[in-house]
Formats: sequence, C-alpha cells, structure tokens
Amino acid sequence: MTTPAQAPRTSREIRLNAFDMNRVGHQSPGLWAHSRYRSWQYKDLEYWTELAKILERGKFDGFFIADVLGIYDVYNGNSEAAIRQAAQVPVNDPLQLIPPMARVTEHLGFGLTGSVGIAASGEESGVCLGAIAGKPAPTF
Repeated sequence: MTTPAQAPRTSREIRLNAFDMNRVGHQSPGLWAHSRYRSWQYKDLEYWTELAKILERGKFDGFFIADVLGIYDVYNGNSEAAIRQAAQVPVNDPLQLIPPMARVTEHLGFGLTGSVGIAASGEESGVCLGAIAGKPAPTF
C-alpha cells in the first residue's frame, strides 16, 4: 500500500484570475478609505492599463470585467439607496477597456460580460474580439 508520503508528486497548476467592474465601487464597501485605493479613477484609461500591467507582473492568467445592466432597485422598491451608496453605479462598458489593456500586456487573457447589444452588432464585435485575442474572429 502506498502512503501519501510515498505517492509520486503530480504537477498541478494554479490559474490566477482577477475580477473587477468598470465602476467607482464594486464588492468592497469602505475600501475607499484605504490610502492606496484607486478605484475612483475608473474613468481614467491609465488606471486600467496600469492595473493590467500589475496583473501581468503578478503572473495572473486572466482578468474578467463584469457588466451590469441597469440600477439595483430592490431595496424599498427604488434605486435611491443604490445611487446614494454607489452600489455598482455608475458603471461603464467593459468592452472599451480591453483593447488598450491588451496592447500593454503580452500574456494576460481577458473576459467580460456584456449586454446583448454587443452580440447584436454582428461582425464588427467579432472582428474586435478576434483582434484582441489574436485569433480569427468568432462568428455570432
């Protein structure tokens, strides 16, 4: 019988992926008080390209940028609380960020969620996404 100490070691890889949204605040309420917090710069392209470079230096495999359609309006039946607390609002289109980040990185992969408007625009989106990935454009 082989014990765990005698078992041959297998090579296992860990995949590191970052997750964010193109907005002022995401899932970290109160983090804005930290001295190195920079998410308030979400409208600045340099913020995103620097973040992509940091992720690549950190050997991350991918960066996923989520999108949300509309404003949360569950609490009290309206959107006032979400707006007051900046609960994923305002949020910008993540697709706009990927080409500049891909340009400043070599090995970082990108993923995103988007509205149906992306797929509905047809081949233009496919060409853009294919160019980002360095592969033939997908068909929709």
